[in-house]
Amino acid sequence: MTVRIDEKGVNTKPLEYASNYLGSSFEIQIIQVLLQSPQSFEELLVRWGSPRKKLAHSLYTLEERGVVEKSVASLYGLTRLGYSLQPIFHSIDRCIGHPS
Repeated sequence: MTVRIDEKGVNTKPLEYASNYLGSSFEIQIIQVLLQSPQSFEELLVRWGSPRKKLAHSLYTLEERGVVEKSVASLYGLTRLGYSLQPIFHSIDRCIGHPS
């Protein structure tokens, strides 16, 4: 693995790797929900009230990245790669706190 050091001496490779899989802020929210449990398209749609096309596109993008998969029962869940992102979310919660 190539190490990339920025001007402050920080290895940026892990951040670049994670950001490739996390995607947009909406896709990050989808991952956060799916970390809790698999959801149907309709459950996700009701959760945000976002346009169907936006949700469908985001799920498709996450599937293409290998983060999300759709089961035979039509539930969206995280792949092994998707679950591997969980420590990132825990770290963010610890750093900034999670509002109750």
